[in-house]
Amino acid sequence: MDTLVEGAKAQAVEIARREGRRAASWYLTETAERPEEATERSGDETLSVVGLGVSAAARPCATSLKRSRWAEGQRASDRWDEQVLHLFATAATFPCEFDYYTFVVEPYHPERIAAWWRLPRADRLADPRVCAFCDSYERERCRLLGLPEPPTDIRGLQRYLAQAREREEASARAWLDQREEPLLIEIEETPRALARWEHLRSIFAAELAEMLLDAALDQVQVQ
Repeated sequence: MDTLVEGAKAQAVEIARREGRRAASWYLTETAERPEEATERSGDETLSVVGLGVSAAARPCATSLKRSRWAEGQRASDRWDEQVLHLFATAATFPCEFDYYTFVVEPYHPERIAAWWRLPRADRLADPRVCAFCDSYERERCRLLGLPEPPTDIRGLQRYLAQAREREEASARAWLDQREEPLLIEIEETPRALARWEHLRSIFAAELAEMLLDAALDQVQVQ
């Protein structure tokens, strides 16, 4: 981003914000098209939404979470009731740096893929475009799932980040406190495996909180 003039930088950040909102909507609210539905509408005109073909009949709507593209990728989600699925969605769908790659870099700038992965991860996390994308995605995700939205002011976001870091440390201690299970019963439902999953989730949540703060600080600089 250092090589971009300020006007181009502001435009790139605004595009990233727009794509973050669209990605959350595409993932969580748009009806996932079944194979038979795709066959029936094979002649329909498609719209390009975040780099993916979406039929006009599959635009965002108040559809069941079970019919979303996110739910389609979850194992055994068809056996969960709506409440359980919603609880899992609140814990497992917050954005990370990889989502920016998936929804922006890969579909729109394939020529930059190799260069993107050569960047240190810390630099990718600090990129204003990534921060703006994740900020917009997270706020739209919270709106769609009925979750409290993160703060918008700098001081509130600083507290938000501090709380996320505290949860990250607590989850690390909880994981380390779990006894090792014998390899024969090392399955993903064991207490240690669940504690590890919660710790990983807390790491990503803390990274997201830092990106939200960076996005807000970047907006202040632009203004």
